Amino acid sequence: MKKTILTLGFVAVAYILHAQVLYGTTSKGGINNSGAICKLVATTNTLTAPFSFDAADGKFPYYSKLLEASDGKLYGMTATGGGSNAGTIFSYDPAASAYNQLKGFDGTNGANPYGSLMQASDGKLYGMTYAGGDNDYGVIFSYDPATSIYTKLMDFDGTNGANPSGDLVQASNGKLYGMTYGGGDNYRGIIFSYDRATFTYTKLIDFDGTNGSRPYGSLVQASDGKLYGMTDGGGEHEIGVIFSYDPATSTYTRLKDFDYPDGAHPNGDLVQASDGKLYGMTTVGGSAFGGTIFSYDPPTSTFTKLKDLGGTNGSGPNGSLIQASDGKLYGMTIEGGDNDEYGVTFSYDPADAAFTKLVDFDYTNGAFPNGSLTQASNGKLYGMVSQGGSTGAGVIFSYDPVISAYTKLRDFGTNSTGNYVLGALIKGQTKKLSGMASQGGTYGFGTIFSYNANTAIFNRVKDCDGSNPKSSYGSLVQASDGKL
Repeated sequence: MKKTILTLGFVAVAYILHAQVLYGTTSKGGINNSGAICKLVATTNTLTAPFSFDAADGKFPYYSKLLEASDGKLYGMTATGGGSNAGTIFSYDPAASAYNQLKGFDGTNGANPYGSLMQASDGKLYGMTYAGGDNDYGVIFSYDPATSIYTKLMDFDGTNGANPSGDLVQASNGKLYGMTYGGGDNYRGIIFSYDRATFTYTKLIDFDGTNGSRPYGSLVQASDGKLYGMTDGGGEHEIGVIFSYDPATSTYTRLKDFDYPDGAHPNGDLVQASDGKLYGMTTVGGSAFGGTIFSYDPPTSTFTKLKDLGGTNGSGPNGSLIQASDGKLYGMTIEGGDNDEYGVTFSYDPADAAFTKLVDFDYTNGAFPNGSLTQASNGKLYGMVSQGGSTGAGVIFSYDPVISAYTKLRDFGTNSTGNYVLGALIKGQTKKLSGMASQGGTYGFGTIFSYNANTAIFNRVKDCDGSNPKSSYGSLVQASDGKL
């Protein structure tokens, strides 16, 4: 029996003898590679899996937005989930309503992406992960939708940057530019470039506190050729700055020091609207301390606070604004709104300064959006939220600005059974087999379950909600009072 188990390479397997039949669980494998209940008939040495746990499509997209690629599909990433629970790359086809997991991060090739994908002029998708790689500081990678080939391009090592949480941007010179949240000479993050033609990585700027510190967002190239961005900390008040970087002259300029009345700690990107101004948001500050919407005019160096966020209007935006085809700016907040602080979707019209709340998240339709919206060629806005939905692991949704319609398209994460069983089954006084799953269930924190070997009936007894308990990695035991 031992030889059979090792040959199959099971992980965390424990068997219970029931006459000549042995039952156990695996943490992976099965139909969905999320673990299975296994049955071994000792007399014939026959091994089967009568029940497979649900697959993890990926969970919790953080600081992320969807990308509409040239093939018309939407591409995105999740921060966790997948076979190694280190995140995934996926596609969603709006025309066919088809979700496809394309790549699972495994730690060595990167882990826990906190940003989004971009499509470069060579047709490939490029992105970064917050962790993983050779040094566990994250990686830069490419993914070719045409060939399904994933390539790790560079490992961050701390000195050259660490833990990027934003996106890459391709500048007019063809190079990719980005930032890391940590690392560099001062451990406060850096600005870098990556040349796809020569596979050359160059650290350009070390943040030092005075010029900014720890950027969460990404760079944007404006019509003047300069790259613009923000940092979460640093500057005169240590609560963030707006800056520019000129690739032609390698010149870095600090443009604006945030203060609490104007807003503080921006986590997203700037966007250049059709009027030439840059628009952005801060996560806190303003009169209601729920963040602000602002504009910055590069030719005149003028900063203007446009809207104080907070309360039922939504508060704490972690993502960025986009300008849709109707000229309005659209965004989301991670908190606030009418439904227990689950966040909102809103629009802001630069032409008349009109702010309109569009959607209140209510957990069933999603909760706590960390990222940004994307407008697809069909005119609809697409986005993701990091939690909520039927599994608690986030959703993909669309919003049609023409008819003001919100539609939940896809629930991330596992379904009802739970997955990644890391302990053993026990046979209790009821003759049923009982065990625990470390993930999945209604809240994503695992389940307690029973399995009747005679009837092949699986029963989810309890959903772990994070407090009672969370992510069980062991086994149950039945005491003399009959309780598990």
